[in-house]
Amino acid sequence: MSTAICGAPSRTQTREIPLSIRSGIGRARTAVVATEANVEVYDYRSGKIILERLLCDGCDAPERVPLLLDHDRSILATAGSCSGFRREGDTLICDLAFSSTETGQNASTLVNEGHIRAVSVGYRIIEAVEIAAGRSKTIGSRTFTAPADRPLRVVSSWRLMEVSLVPIGADAAAQIRSYPHSSERTNMPATISQTIGQRDVRHMTLAQFCAVGLQSRNREIPDNDRDVIRAGLSSVGGVADLQAIVNTAVLDGYRSVPDSLSGIYSVVSLPNFIAAELASVTTAPRLERLSRGQTAPHVQFGFGSQGWKLVRFGAQFVIDERDELDSMRIGVFSAALAEVGRAARRLIPDLLWSLLLENPTLDDGLAIFEAGTKANLGTAVLAATGLKAAHGAIGDQVTYDADGIPTHIGMVARYLIVPPKLFQTAKELMHDFTTNEGDLIVRQESRMGTKGLLDPLSDGVIRTGKDTNWLLAAPAEQGPSLVLGCLNGRLEPQVRQFSLGQGEWGLGFDITMDLAATVVDGKPLYWSSGTG
Repeated sequence: MSTAICGAPSRTQTREIPLSIRSGIGRARTAVVATEANVEVYDYRSGKIILERLLCDGCDAPERVPLLLDHDRSILATAGSCSGFRREGDTLICDLAFSSTETGQNASTLVNEGHIRAVSVGYRIIEAVEIAAGRSKTIGSRTFTAPADRPLRVVSSWRLMEVSLVPIGADAAAQIRSYPHSSERTNMPATISQTIGQRDVRHMTLAQFCAVGLQSRNREIPDNDRDVIRAGLSSVGGVADLQAIVNTAVLDGYRSVPDSLSGIYSVVSLPNFIAAELASVTTAPRLERLSRGQTAPHVQFGFGSQGWKLVRFGAQFVIDERDELDSMRIGVFSAALAEVGRAARRLIPDLLWSLLLENPTLDDGLAIFEAGTKANLGTAVLAATGLKAAHGAIGDQVTYDADGIPTHIGMVARYLIVPPKLFQTAKELMHDFTTNEGDLIVRQESRMGTKGLLDPLSDGVIRTGKDTNWLLAAPAEQGPSLVLGCLNGRLEPQVRQFSLGQGEWGLGFDITMDLAATVVDGKPLYWSSGTG
C-alpha cells in the first residue's frame, strides 16, 4: 500500500501492497514500497474515479527516510528509518532499520512475529500526465493507454517523504487524517459504496459486500460466506470499504438532528482536556478622546471557567461474522448506525439545556437568569404582553465601564424557543410580533418541559422544566452567552475501528466526542416560567 502526499493539484491516496515486508538475512527486513500497478482513486478536481499509476523510475528517494507508525509524524511514533531504495523490475524496495527505542523495538517485534506485513509510503507528486479515457500518450519511451471508461493519471516524477508500518485492520481513514496540511489533501481509493452506489450496498449482506470488495481488487473469492468475510476484512482496502459505510451512516444520522439552540451558542476550539478559562471583559471598554501625547486607557479582562473542561463521550459496537449467519443486510446496520450518529448529535443540546435548566451561578455572583440586576427572568405566560416585555429586556441590556457609565449593547432578540405544547401558540403570536430584524424564529424544544433530560456531566441527575417555560434569545454574534467547546475544533463524532480478538472475525467501532459547555453571560437570554 502506498499513500501519496501531493502538491496543490493532487491529494493523498492509498494503494495496497499485500505481504510487502520480506524476510532477509537474520533479523534484517526489506519491504516493497511501491509498484506500477494501476490504482483506482477518487479525483477531487473532477469528482470522478480515475486510475493512477506511479512510475518507479520516477522516484526521487533520499538516502534515508523515517520509518513511522501509521503516518504519525511525531517523534514518539518514529520506529526507525529506511534506506537502500532500489528497483526490482517494476517495484521499488528498501531496507528497514528499527531503532533501539521502545517504539522501534515494539514495531520490530510485531514485524518479526508476522503481525505486520504491509507498509505505506508518503510521497509528493512532482510531475504527472493526465490521459483522457480511451486515449494513449507516450511518456519517455513508454506508451500508456487509459481504459475506455475512465482517465489515467501517470505520475512520472515523485519525491519520497516517508515509509509507514500499517497493521492489518488499520483504520485507513485515520491514516489520511494524520496529514494536517491543506496542500496534502485526501484522495482515498474508490470504496465499494463509491463504485456501485450506497443504495445497492444497503441491500447486500456482509459476505456479499466483502465479495465485491475482493473482486474489485482482483483477489480470489473463497467458497463459503465465513471465509469471504475473513478474507475481505483482512486487507486495508476491505477495512476502508466497511469504514466508509459506517462513517457515512453515522454522519448522516448526526446531521439529521435539529438543534433548537443553533445560532445562540458560540463554538470554541480547545487543545486538550486540561481545565480551561475564558477571557471576559470585567468592565465595558470605551474608546476615549485622547489629547496629543495622552496614553489610551487599559481594557480590563477577567478570566473564568464555569466548569469549563472537555469531557470525552463515547460508545462502541461490533459488526462480525455472526451477523452474517442471520443474513443481515448492510442497510440494517446503516439504520442502526444512523441512530448512533443521532445520539452523538443530541449530546450538544443535552449539555447546553442542562446548563439552562440548572441555572448555575456565574463568575459575577449572579445566576444565568435572575430578576434583579439582569432582569432576564420572569413569570409571564407566553402572550403578546410578556413577549414584548422580554424583547425589551434584552434590547435594554447594558454593561458599565470603570466609572459606572452605561455602555449600550444594542441586542435584538431573534429566537423564541418553547416546549411542543406551546409551539402553535408561539406561531400564532408571530402574526402580531415583528422586530427590526424581521420575524422571530420559533423553535420547539421538549427538553425545557416536564420531560426533562439526563445531565451528561452529572451521574443520574435529571434536569426538568415546565411545559409553560419559554426562552427568548439574541444571536451569538450580538453578545456571548452559551459557549460550546470541542477538541481541536472537531464538532462531528470521530469514528475509529478496532480488530476483534479471541478468534472472532469482524470489526469493532467506537464513536467519541470531546465536548465542554459553559455560560459566560445571561444578558442575551430571557427566561420565563410562564406561570403567570
